[in-house]
Amino acid sequence: MGLLFDALREDPNLKTLQVDLRSRAVALQKANSVFEVLLVHPDDYLVTEGSRSNFLLVSPSNVLQCSLEKDILIGVTLKKAKVAAEKRGLGDVVHQRLTLKEVLEAKSILMLGTSPGVLPVRRILLYKGDADKQKFEHMVKRLALPDTLMKRIVKVSDVEAFIDYEVQNDTVKNLIEGYTAEALA
Repeated sequence: MGLLFDALREDPNLKTLQVDLRSRAVALQKANSVFEVLLVHPDDYLVTEGSRSNFLLVSPSNVLQCSLEKDILIGVTLKKAKVAAEKRGLGDVVHQRLTLKEVLEAKSILMLGTSPGVLPVRRILLYKGDADKQKFEHMVKRLALPDTLMKRIVKVSDVEAFIDYEVQNDTVKNLIEGYTAEALA
């Protein structure tokens, strides 16, 4: 996954085509060889959804987190993932405001969508190029990211960095297995 900065969906509950936003997302995906991008709001670094997906975070304490319901389109995949989490004893999915700080602090991230189902995210490209590096550095200062988090960031070069996530932990495995059973039921 990648990060699309200064991205704001007008109304996530309407499946309307925002041509500029979609073309920016596609361009970033192609230029950086990423499957999907997370939309990062310009003012508060709120991350509500991907350009064509929802996501769940697995917090460091194994709590499943998702954006506020008013900020996302509640689809079948999310509904079935929530049922699977409950049936598998993973707890309720907590809907809350998620900023880039929570995304970066997560132990695991799962992308949700019609085609991919529930797909673990291995890596998020934080920036590639001077412009996105500057936006990321500004965000780091505004959100006061802790040093422990900053140590997880892998710098490929002066203008490229990413962060890795766990894709094989028990929470991820249980949720994917549970979702698969729910989807096939």
